[in-house]
Amino acid sequence: MNTNRHYARFITARHMKLEVDSAVHHPLGAASYIFREDIVQYLAKQVSNENVKISIGAQPNSSPHFGTLTVFSLAFSLAKRLQQVLTSDVSVMFEVVDTDPASSHEIDGIVYQQSLKKSDIISETMPQYYEVLD
Repeated sequence: MNTNRHYARFITARHMKLEVDSAVHHPLGAASYIFREDIVQYLAKQVSNENVKISIGAQPNSSPHFGTLTVFSLAFSLAKRLQQVLTSDVSVMFEVVDTDPASSHEIDGIVYQQSLKKSDIISETMPQYYEVLD
């Protein structure tokens, strides 16, 4: 254990004690090892279309959570950077993924699921997505 007081901090949550070093680490594997410098230039070299669409999706069964906001931010940041280095038009397309059942009902031994849109739950949550995307 590093005892340097500038390095080691402790976070206590009830009966759990976690040591953190306050540094950001690359996740294991994936593109973090390959593209430590500039993933945008690599992606730009792969593009041959006049129009580039970055597709993102979310299941609007609740308010947008941190993971959703992270994906949205990354998609729009990447689109902006690609637009700066490409002659192509770059856009972000948001797709609603309505696969989370709002409710289920069994009729004669068959379970039927009702979609978020059909149950009207989506009308409660979609305005929050519009606000984030606007």
